[in-house]
Amino acid sequence: MSDYKAIKGIGVKSVAGDPTGLTGHVWYDSDANAFQVFKNVGAWSAGGNVNSARGRTGNAGTQTASILVSGYTFVSPAGNIDASEEYNGVGWTEGNEVNTARRNNTCFGIMTAAVLPGGYTSTAVGNVEEYNGTSWSEVEDIPNEGKFGMASAGTLTAGLAWSGYILSPDVNVAETLEYDGTDWTDTSDTNDEKYFAIGMGTQTAGLSAGSESPARSDSEEYNGTGWTEGNNLNDARGAGGGAGTQTAAMIFGGEVEVGSTAVEEYNGTTWSTGTVMSITRESFGGCGTNTAALAGSGTVTNNSNPANTEEYSFAASAVAITSS
Repeated sequence: MSDYKAIKGIGVKSVAGDPTGLTGHVWYDSDANAFQVFKNVGAWSAGGNVNSARGRTGNAGTQTASILVSGYTFVSPAGNIDASEEYNGVGWTEGNEVNTARRNNTCFGIMTAAVLPGGYTSTAVGNVEEYNGTSWSEVEDIPNEGKFGMASAGTLTAGLAWSGYILSPDVNVAETLEYDGTDWTDTSDTNDEKYFAIGMGTQTAGLSAGSESPARSDSEEYNGTGWTEGNNLNDARGAGGGAGTQTAAMIFGGEVEVGSTAVEEYNGTTWSTGTVMSITRESFGGCGTNTAALAGSGTVTNNSNPANTEEYSFAASAVAITSS
């Protein structure tokens, strides 16, 4: 074994096992016969089941205070649903229904102040609804025409929604819209037309990752004025979950050719592989931060909807130091 002191110029303690008192330090574990260090390691764990399993849905808020809105269920009778549910970090509670059932929708804001723009009924809709923590009310439609498969970020009074799909003509679009809590403003287009891109961040620091149909690997950053190209994902995908900010984000699951368990983390410059999810899923709600994310329900490869949710969190764990 190499002499750590000779290499590093310092000595380390020799301790049997994993002493939490040495968090942040290197020690020699005499049980494992290896040098160890505590580091933060991400892990997924089971959360509470949703009451109405669904995919093509929208999700907003945090890991311990989120809302899951509308979507499509394969559970009989299959179709668009108007259900909304709230999560408190343990279980889901049914909230009041939206006024217009839809799927392929997005959602942004927080659990007590959320916005549900666009989506698909039997056609693309421009309808927008706001949630005040108790009930949904119809507000100003998105401009131009109805669209679905949009991505979004931000808050009820400083929101951002972009891209999506329109039916006349049948194309993906690059349109970007800002919302101030009352009115929508058409602003700079994304660099590429996208459908079911994964959205994160804020109105002035938004992040768009990937897209579906076709699956894309590009990412773009928004500064409140325009979009700039960022580095590509490792795997092209869309219709997945997203959480975090423009400089500390993660995406999880989504559709490549089929659903995925893959996770990627973003530091504002590059995307790196993260800890995979426990089940393959796509077309689901995702929210939270890059260290405390939530994935709720969704669609799996046999066109069914899992009711389970997964929570992502960081915890200190002893990791062996290996030579490169």
